[in-house]
Amino acid sequence: MVECVIPTFKNEYWLKRCLQSLADAKMPELGTVHIVDNGGDFYESNHFVRGLTLRVYKPGANLGWTDGLLHAMPNVRSEFVMFLNDDTEFERMPDRLGKLLEHFKDPDVAAVGPATGVAMGRQALAGPDLEYTKLLIGFCMILRRSTLEEVGGVRGVPGDMKLGDDVDLCIRLNKAGKKMLIDRRVFVYHHAFKTGTRLYGSARRDGGWNSLSMVSDTVQKLILEYGAEAVVDTIGENGPAGSD
Repeated sequence: MVECVIPTFKNEYWLKRCLQSLADAKMPELGTVHIVDNGGDFYESNHFVRGLTLRVYKPGANLGWTDGLLHAMPNVRSEFVMFLNDDTEFERMPDRLGKLLEHFKDPDVAAVGPATGVAMGRQALAGPDLEYTKLLIGFCMILRRSTLEEVGGVRGVPGDMKLGDDVDLCIRLNKAGKKMLIDRRVFVYHHAFKTGTRLYGSARRDGGWNSLSMVSDTVQKLILEYGAEAVVDTIGENGPAGSD
């Protein structure tokens, strides 16, 4: 069983599509879906959520992605947890969660992610069905709870970065010698950067979401925290990207 956490901020259209895709998928392994409503405007009855078990949190402020996850995590009871962006949709494929969860039979596997069309790193690239990686992006990531806690759990990124929280987590998993895996047999649409662009502007704007200045600031803060070798080992030739 895997429970899901979705932080969201005034993103009703995409959240509705995300939840509908989960409901349509009819995944028996999916437990409670925890929605952290940072904008306070989500009403369960207004959405097509038949077949889902929802728990909605209204923290009264925009906690952001990482603190949104932290807000819900004390109530997640399953052995595995799935972090999911509100602008994602599961493709209608048989046994998609089952395929991702089967990899945790290997006790050294800490995290698994699907293929997608838009993401930093190799999840958006063609490749073998199964591929070990040093970087998974948080748009859709399933983690073993015990390992997550072992490496320090969900936490704010160094220097309160707006980007790079998933890179930060992957660096810690790599340093602990844990395995991460891309399973391209499962595809999740990632419509990408809907919240970040709305709040900060596009990458074309200085300081905008995924702009050169924002990415550079993220890399510098990661290097200060972990050293250049650990950062390069995790992100390779790719620059960090946001989760929202």
